[in-house]
Amino acid sequence: YLRHAPLITEHTVQSVAEFLARTAVESGLKSIQVDLHGGEPTLLKKHRFDAMCATLRREIGEVTQLDIALQTSATLLDDEWIEIFARHDIHVGVSIDGPREFHDANRRDHQGRGSYDDAVIGLRLLQSAHAQGRLKFAPGIICVANPKHDGRQTLNHLVDDLGVKGLHFVFPLRTWDEHDPVELDGFVQYMVDMFDAWVERGDRSVSVRYLESFLSLLLGGKRGIEFYEATLPRQIAMTITSDGEVVGADDERVASYAFDNGFMVAKARTVSQVMGTVPMQRYAHEVAMRSAECTSCCWGRLCKGGVPLAGATQRHSMKDGFANKSVFCEGIKALLVRMTRHAMSNGVKFEQIEEVLVR
Repeated sequence: YLRHAPLITEHTVQSVAEFLARTAVESGLKSIQVDLHGGEPTLLKKHRFDAMCATLRREIGEVTQLDIALQTSATLLDDEWIEIFARHDIHVGVSIDGPREFHDANRRDHQGRGSYDDAVIGLRLLQSAHAQGRLKFAPGIICVANPKHDGRQTLNHLVDDLGVKGLHFVFPLRTWDEHDPVELDGFVQYMVDMFDAWVERGDRSVSVRYLESFLSLLLGGKRGIEFYEATLPRQIAMTITSDGEVVGADDERVASYAFDNGFMVAKARTVSQVMGTVPMQRYAHEVAMRSAECTSCCWGRLCKGGVPLAGATQRHSMKDGFANKSVFCEGIKALLVRMTRHAMSNGVKFEQIEEVLVR
């Protein structure tokens, strides 16, 4: 953030829109999703934000389906923001890390005050607008997983107290060069406790993305391994900075060889041109590497080094590149064992799971 402009210019917005429209035409894309992330997107003045979304709709919406999503702290939201979100069919996610004491531990304003209360006020505005039919989508929550916090308490608060059904938990960008073994032990308990709380609810309308991904793969459902592997290469995530620089996926920036070797959208014709550069090709090759420990692990064909949990960062080290297991490996194993026991206690035969893992 220190290297890039604090706000995106209208000229850059136009360049980005044209770049993505050209990409859609060239690649025959059925849809593009633009996620407005930050910093904090609502720090852009409302008229500028409105104009930005209108430009994206005009240029990209003419050639393919465009979905716009926004991730926000929700502390600045008011009725005018709701009207803008409604006008552009924006799917809004709110960043809340659990109960007040969990959230305020890290999310504070410039005066050092916790932001939980303001975030909940913003969330309630969004929920009310959805209930009134003003917003098409109910707001979801992204929560940063924290091993110092109670996974069960976190999940129950977000669902029961805040009334949110769509949840996504983001795990910290840890590598083998930068991790704390004690912290990783905490994540083992966090994952298992959250899964237990999730299944005990017996409410299929409550969605937790990483739990659903692992459980679906384990049971070989419609999002089974073959389908998952076939579609993964077609789901390309890239980051476009406020300066209009195209780089690798932001959640892999800690380990990405491609970072600092980006293309400016004003000069690059399409995404395929960016993907064809030497840094991006090298990154694609390196990230496909798997460690011997992963390939010999009984969960390896399903887990693939923690792919459903996060990006490739969790496998990276300066010594071995991406040829390592995930730093969250023990937590993932414990989670998959717990999922297997749960499935079998609910009538799934072990042979079905063995078929998924082995064959």
